[in-house]
Order: sequence, then C-alpha cells, then structure tokens
Amino acid sequence: MRFYVLPKMKHSILTTFLGVVGAFLLLPAAADETTTLREMLAKVQADADVAMDTRSLAHDWIGDVTDEDGKIERMRLEKARIMEGEIVLLRTYPNGSYLGSDAPVYVKSIPTNEKLRSCSTVAEIQELLGTGQPGFSGWGGPKGMHSSHSWVCFSPSAESRLTYISVFAHTLFNEEQRAEGITQVNTLRIWRGELRPADPSSQKEREIYLSGADKFAAEEAETSRKRQRYPQPLRDLILADEHPDDPDLKHLSAAIQTVRETPDPKLFTQLVQEMHEGTLKIRSLLNHILLNEQDLLDLKAWGAREEAIAVEACISSLPLAKNGAKDNLVEILLRVCGGGKIEIQDNNGGSSIEVIPTESGYRMILGGASDPPPMEEAQQELRRLYAKSRAEQQGGAGQPATRSESK
Repeated sequence: MRFYVLPKMKHSILTTFLGVVGAFLLLPAAADETTTLREMLAKVQADADVAMDTRSLAHDWIGDVTDEDGKIERMRLEKARIMEGEIVLLRTYPNGSYLGSDAPVYVKSIPTNEKLRSCSTVAEIQELLGTGQPGFSGWGGPKGMHSSHSWVCFSPSAESRLTYISVFAHTLFNEEQRAEGITQVNTLRIWRGELRPADPSSQKEREIYLSGADKFAAEEAETSRKRQRYPQPLRDLILADEHPDDPDLKHLSAAIQTVRETPDPKLFTQLVQEMHEGTLKIRSLLNHILLNEQDLLDLKAWGAREEAIAVEACISSLPLAKNGAKDNLVEILLRVCGGGKIEIQDNNGGSSIEVIPTESGYRMILGGASDPPPMEEAQQELRRLYAKSRAEQQGGAGQPATRSESK
C-alpha cells in the first residue's frame, strides 16, 4: 500500500527511504518548462514569498549519498519547485509523487556531521538546517514520549557542485520539556553526498543514477517479483494493496469489499499462515477485512453470514499461525468479539491475551500462561465469545449479527 501526503487534502499515508518519512503528490511538470538553481535563487531574492510550480531542471544533478556506515544510495534530482520562498529539488515518480529523501530543500550552508552531533535538541538543529519535518506518530508514557524529526537539504558547495544531506533524529520529551517547547535528540542518523551536473548523453549515468520514472519501474518490477511467492487468492489481494497509484485507497477498498461479500476460507487460511512476515502487511490486510477500524477504507458493513464464515476460517486456521502471529490473530479476533481473554499454547509454553474495551478503543494485556488449555479448547472459547457477541448485538437473538460499522 502506497501512502501519500496530498497537500491540502485529507489523506496522510507514509513511506520511508533513507530514514526520512514522507511522500507527496504534485502535478507533473509541463514538458516545455525548465529552470535552473540560479534562476530560482534570483526569484527568491526578489520576493521572499515567491512560488513556482514544479518544473524540469535544465540539467539533472546526480551523485552518491552515503550513510556513516558507508552504504551508498544513488541520487538523481531532475525537477524543482518553489513554495512560499522555499526552493526544493526533486526526483518524481510518473504520477508526480516523490519520497521525502528525494526532495532536498535549499539552505545557505550545510554544517559538518560533528557540528550536527553536538546538538542536543531539535531546536539547535533547526537553527542549522531549518524547520524540517516532524514525525507523524509518537509512542511512550508518563516518563517520556518518543517521536522523530527529519531534515533533507542541499546547498551549493563549489562551482557546479551541490552538497546533499539527510538527517533523521529519534526524539524524546517529557511533560516538563513539552511545556517549555524542548524536544531532545536521542539518536541521529546522517546521510551526505556531493551532487554534480549529469551528462545528458551518458547512458551509463542513466543506468546508475535512475530517474524517477526508471526508479519507479525498477521498484515495481522488484515488488512484482516478491509478490510471486504468495499463493492465490492472497496474491491478488496483495496486488491491490500494492497498487502504485491509490492515494484514496479506492483499489484496496474495492478488493476488500469483494472479500467481504464472497469470503473464501482459503484466503483467510493463507492470511493466517503469512501473518508472521516482518512488515505487518498481512496483519494489516486481515485487520482491514475484519475490522476496518476508523473507517479507513470505504466498505459496506459485514453481512452476518459472510462475517461468520470469515471468523470461523480464522479460528480454524489458528494452529497454522507461526511465531508470535498466534497472539496477533487472537487479539484481532477478540476485538471482533468486543473484548475477552484467551490463553493459548505457543512455542514458549503459553500466552495470555486479553482485550479490554475502553472509551477510545481497546487496551490489550499480553502475558504468559503457565497452564494453557489445548489449542482445540482455545478455539472453542473464541467461537463461544464470537457467538455471544453476535447474540448481544441482536438483543439476545442467539445468532450472528451485522457489524456496527455500517455507513
């Protein structure tokens, strides 16, 4: 699933590259409009609030961007824009989208890595590199909240050379620091490189330093290759999830609506068997199908019979879940049931999973179980909880009910 931030629109969807979070969507540049860095600097000097739509650069900038462990990423910047006086160079995909790491912002000078690492707060880095981008999420508790902040910048460093830098900060603040507007920098990752004008006649450079269109094609080919390992019908569902141009999630919504209307137990078995994969992709798909929390997707309410088929397929497949995926599956099923507690056998002896409804959603308590029941008994308890929740929704009618998420 591709997540974009669309300016002045409601959808916020993330992607990461070079440790920098963010993706954006622009209108494609007109083929006959070009610009240069010199021209844009002159525009900004004449009007600090000037704006310029996305244009192609008169020549591309290319170079190697290296992290502090020596890992190299190949960069090609081919377009530019000005927004509220801020100059941005870009590498864009065919639909106009781009990754945050492919969109450095102009700054007058770029400090050394040592100078950046001497900064202990976000405010200190902002004095050197500008506002940057705060993270989209945070986690923690009373002792402190963890989040992130990132900067992607460029600056002319010599004749026909640009310095590129990407900085990703893991941040932390407590209530006292929040009141004072202080955000600490916990750890810092830095990528740096030197960019030069590309040779438009060099095929070798084009093969090494990919344009946005070529990079997109390579990524799609690799995504398709990896997708082949999944069996059908799961592969088709993943294909919809990985649609390259779905900022409104219409393609994914349509695919999952079809699953809800004609649930195939084979698909749910495949989802359960693959839930252990490390990216949370499969777990998220199952979560969307069964719960669609916060109405993220445009779905109709479950039919009682169809939901019962899906839930039974998941419960029956529970023994097939690998590693910690059993706990994850039980958690999702307990949320479908409106809460409850289940103990199950696992590789570590046993787990206790409890889901407690709260005003803002659910709270989960995960712990060990010294004497968990056989798997068959845990499955029967899940069936009992599901039947009970459906009966309660029907006012005690004793049969499954339609989910309450209808629109």
